Amino acid sequence: MSYTSSDSINFTANSKKETKKTLNHTLIKGPSSMSGPSTVTGSGGGGAPGNTQSSQTKVCHLHSKKSKGIKIGHININRIYSKIDQLEHYIRSNDFDIFCVTETWLNDNVSNSHISIDGYKIFRKDRVGKQGGGELIYVKENIKTVCHDSLNSSPVECLWVEVKLPKLNNVIVGCMYRQPKENLDHFDLILDNIEKAFSINDKVIICGDLNYDYQINETLSNNPVYYIESLFSMSQLITSPTRVTKSSSTLIDVILTSIPECHT
Repeated sequence: MSYTSSDSINFTANSKKETKKTLNHTLIKGPSSMSGPSTVTGSGGGGAPGNTQSSQTKVCHLHSKKSKGIKIGHININRIYSKIDQLEHYIRSNDFDIFCVTETWLNDNVSNSHISIDGYKIFRKDRVGKQGGGELIYVKENIKTVCHDSLNSSPVECLWVEVKLPKLNNVIVGCMYRQPKENLDHFDLILDNIEKAFSINDKVIICGDLNYDYQINETLSNNPVYYIESLFSMSQLITSPTRVTKSSSTLIDVILTSIPECHT
C-alpha cells in the first residue's frame, strides 16, 4: 500500500511544548554514510540483507501469559528490490510474524508483486519526489491488521499498522526512518507523529533507523531517542551498536516500546 543551536540539549522537560523551548537548534546526528549492498549477520537462518554498516537485524518478541507471542524484526535494507530473495529466505527461516524494512528505495514503477512473500501481507510507503527512503512492513496473513492513513500521511518517513494479536490487545507498530541531515523542526514532526499514534492506542512499538547515536553514557540525557523514551514512557530495547565500521561503532537503530514488560 503506497502513500503517495545552544551548546547542549536538555531533554528533562515535562512536555513536548517545553522541549521545543529547550532544544533550540542543536541535535545529535548519526553518521551520514549509508551506501551499497552488503550482507549482515542475522540471528539464525542465514545472513540478512542490509546496508554496508549494519551489524545485526533487530528482533524483539511480544508475549503474554496467555499467548506464545509474536516475533518482530527490523532491518535497514538499502534497496530491497535486488535483495528480495535473500530477505524472503531470512524472514521465512526465522519465522517472523511482523518484519519492518527501512530504506526500501521503491517507487511507483515497482509493484507489490515484485516484492511479495507468500503468506505475508504488504504495507508500504514510498518516498515521494526523490530517490531513496521508503518503509515497508510484512505481516503474516493470519494477523488482523489495520493501516492508519491519518498517521501515514505525515511528512515524516513512517508507516504505521495496528495489529490484533491472539489473546493480546491491539498493538500499533511503526516503521520509521530519519535522514541524518534532518533538523529540529523535523524532530518536532516525529514527536507529533508519535503523539498521534498514542492517541489511537497506548500500546506502541517503533522499529526503525533514526540516525541518532544512542550511547549509554554521560551523554544519554542529551539524546533525542532518550527524550522520546522519557516523553512517551517508552523503552529502547536495543543497547548494543547496530552500525559498525572499521573506524566507528554506533547505535542508530531503535526498537522503542511502551510495553517493555511484554517483551523478551
